[in-house]
Amino acid sequence: MLTVASEYMYNLNDFVKAEEWLKRANKANPKNFVVWERLAWLYQTVGPKEKAREMAEKMIELRPDLFNGYGTMGSCYFQLADFSTAKSFYLKALKKNDEPSNWVNANLIYAYLATKQPKAAEALFDRIIADERTPYWVAANLDTWYAKGLLNYTNEFKKAETLLSSAMERRHIAFDVAEILIWQAKAKFLQNQNDACRQLLEQALSHDSLQVNAFILAYSLMGELEALDGNDEAAEAFFQKGTNYWGDDFFKEDALFRYGLFLLNSNRVEDAEKQFQLCQWITNNHGSLGEYGLALLNAQQGKNDLALSQLKQALENYYPFQARILAEPLFSEIRKADKFNVLMNQHFNQ
Repeated sequence: MLTVASEYMYNLNDFVKAEEWLKRANKANPKNFVVWERLAWLYQTVGPKEKAREMAEKMIELRPDLFNGYGTMGSCYFQLADFSTAKSFYLKALKKNDEPSNWVNANLIYAYLATKQPKAAEALFDRIIADERTPYWVAANLDTWYAKGLLNYTNEFKKAETLLSSAMERRHIAFDVAEILIWQAKAKFLQNQNDACRQLLEQALSHDSLQVNAFILAYSLMGELEALDGNDEAAEAFFQKGTNYWGDDFFKEDALFRYGLFLLNSNRVEDAEKQFQLCQWITNNHGSLGEYGLALLNAQQGKNDLALSQLKQALENYYPFQARILAEPLFSEIRKADKFNVLMNQHFNQ
């Protein structure tokens, strides 16, 4: 029953059938730990996320001695961008099993970066990479996740690119190669190397027969490139493809924000607001890009106090887009205000 459920879930993307088979397995043996774990993974993927947490609680109840329940609970919060809570559960999981091959390590490295602990992220990464027990494929996964965190939460783009190159040397499956190419493209985009970004995206999207969650990011970045070239119709088509593509919410917040910013720059204020509100909804208000988008929108409309309040919340949630926050032209008037300078000095060492 578990095997049939896995076929439906991972190879056929038929989540209704997968749930049916997992429920049959659960009825056959309600104390089977693996069934609860697979149900949690299913609900993390397609929702409702509250049910995923229920499954994780059941896992902890059944086997408090195993790391899996704590790690799975951490990932429930990870998907809601509540990285502080996620981190606390990951640390509990590693107390049960601190083997270098434990998947929790990769997520914890990212969570450290997301909660302003770059030294902790680096120390954990270095320790596991140096461990002679670490398999090559685990090292590749750690390279990838560390690079993702660096690209999303720091300006260490070159270091991220080095890590992604290392990961690529160890990856051979098309699914993994496509995702690494997309993160390499994001690194190029953040450094304004748009031609290189496009080439990498085209390479990645040549694997479009695969169901790769990171295609959400790929289509959104293609939208950005088309918008920069003044091809608004093509840009919107890519943004819509990204935001409507089936996949993990890990990528959706970024895609919705990028589309919202495009709409705002096109003076389609109501449509932009919907995208920013969706950012907040999928992260249960723990994310930052929705708040940042609404701050931009209100700044454009001259609602400076409201915009500053939303910017403050965005920074506290910490998805910085640091260069854009400091340089965004829509903030040109607010940046003259004393409150803005005080706020920035609270969050950045300059």
